[in-house]
Amino acid sequence: MFDAPTVMYAQADRGDAIDVAPREVTHQVPSIATLIQKMQSEVAGAVVLQRRLFILDQSAIQNPKSKIDENRYLAMVAEGKLKPFASTAMMSQRSGVSEVSDSHSDNPTLDDLDPIYSYDLNGNRISMIDPTGLTTYTYDTLNRLTSIRNNKGQVTSFTYDALNRRTSMTHANGVVMTYTYDAASQLTRLAHQFGATTINSFDYTYDKIGNRKSKTNRDGMHDYTYDTLNRLIQTTNPLPSNPLETYNYDAVGNRTNSNQNGSSVFNSANELNEDANFTYEYDNNGNMTRKTAKVGGAITTYEYDAENKLLRAVSPSNMANYKYDGLGRRVEKEIIAGSTTVSRYVYDNEDILLELNGSNTIVARYTHGPGIDEPLILEKNNQSFYYHADGLSSIMELTNQSGTVVQRYA
Repeated sequence: MFDAPTVMYAQADRGDAIDVAPREVTHQVPSIATLIQKMQSEVAGAVVLQRRLFILDQSAIQNPKSKIDENRYLAMVAEGKLKPFASTAMMSQRSGVSEVSDSHSDNPTLDDLDPIYSYDLNGNRISMIDPTGLTTYTYDTLNRLTSIRNNKGQVTSFTYDALNRRTSMTHANGVVMTYTYDAASQLTRLAHQFGATTINSFDYTYDKIGNRKSKTNRDGMHDYTYDTLNRLIQTTNPLPSNPLETYNYDAVGNRTNSNQNGSSVFNSANELNEDANFTYEYDNNGNMTRKTAKVGGAITTYEYDAENKLLRAVSPSNMANYKYDGLGRRVEKEIIAGSTTVSRYVYDNEDILLELNGSNTIVARYTHGPGIDEPLILEKNNQSFYYHADGLSSIMELTNQSGTVVQRYA
């Protein structure tokens, strides 16, 4: 157990800020004050931003005023605590590290886990503090990200060509990803190499319109055929484990038949009514509310909030409940299947940064790259694992610290 120092502050009515009692965090991490001091020494002249938008209660759906989106500027003081500036104007009069914090939700333990960011004068993020440590980012003179050093000191590095295309990415375990492009900047090769060992490689060809015509990887060649509307109608895969796939479409582009998955029927709103295995029902907003198995009749139901976010899914064997923050990000998942398992999530913008269990103990941490949905490193059970993607950014392998593949995905 770690008795966290007092680093967050509440406002007493409209008067001066008052200290909040120390909070107990079930994770051995450095204090936020220590991390900020480390940031000051490693990232000179940083401007730090911590911003959250959250909903106090369910009435926020009907009462927008329940949503809080507040920025408050903070300054370091001698005793290592954070104190709020009275206004943003005061920050411009300070030359040291300045910070932006926020108001607090009714769950201060999770609230305190939100990351704090700093930026350079070009607007590039140069550091992030979270309860597990400090992550720093470096850039070249063209403001291209060249390295990420995470909380464990693991460095992921990037290189680029004259057209700003990524040409390599090197994981902390020594695995190097290299990228090759054609004259149209289409990716033609992506290789994952650990010394003399090729973990996987992906070679691509394209037609004149830009449709991907073929992919060659460790399984062999996959060939793709399209109709005159550029819809995929056939995929030829390496045998014997990857059979031929064919597809048919209706006049509006719904896929109505697959030789592997059978026929599909759509309604006038282009909602899937049935396929080979299930029938489906929807509400007036187009959310799927019911799925019924054709064999056995098992029913799964789905419930949504007023913003069409999934709140609950109930099947014959289990129930799942979900909670969200004010940005619509899922922050809690509860699975009830005999026993109850709770997972909670802390985000770095749109990416999951921390995963916690029902006791709010951190069980996993993720390092993300600059791309959309680009996980780089998973820290779990005191081990680090590294993600390897194909040209669609689908994860194909996990390697460990020694560069050994520990998991492959189809």
